[in-house]
Amino acid sequence: MGLETFTGKVSDLVITNPPGTDPKSQGDDHICGVKKTIVGQSVNMQIGQSSTATQNFTFVSATDGTVKLARGNSGATTQDVMTVDSLGKVAFPQSVRAILSKSITIGTVYTNNTGLEIAFNAVVNSPSGVRVVTLVINGLVVASARAEFNVSDSFISGTVPIGGTFLVALVTGTGGVLTGNLLMNGPAGGVTP
Repeated sequence: MGLETFTGKVSDLVITNPPGTDPKSQGDDHICGVKKTIVGQSVNMQIGQSSTATQNFTFVSATDGTVKLARGNSGATTQDVMTVDSLGKVAFPQSVRAILSKSITIGTVYTNNTGLEIAFNAVVNSPSGVRVVTLVINGLVVASARAEFNVSDSFISGTVPIGGTFLVALVTGTGGVLTGNLLMNGPAGGVTP
């Protein structure tokens, strides 16, 4: 007979079951097993079917409204990657990547004192006319962006190494402040003018 053992994991379902040779009286066992698997996924849902647990991820929900993404198989996770609490607050327990929104004053040199590499990106807009800026990292121009008032915004991005400096330099237009997103491995902070 082709009736598998239902453990609540999608990976335990056998796609070729039930074979046409199974007695019809066992049809309800198959239906109940599939239901058990689907209902089990509403609490823990495994993403990936690798035999190596660390190559799979699992969503785990709790009765308090918390949901987490963890590395590993359903029921046997090895590392919490991200947690979202019932209020929507996101935490990265392993200090995976944190995003720090920071006002970046055009023309000011900032130093990366985080001890970690930063992926920098910012929206470039113009309060009037046209604004063109460049992103300078460790003295080298790595990107430029152009924005026109009420017409188009642009993005500027680059990677700032540990201890590196960066500045958004004005080429044309008016100065001011950009909101930069600093994506880094580890806690936010340590970016100073």
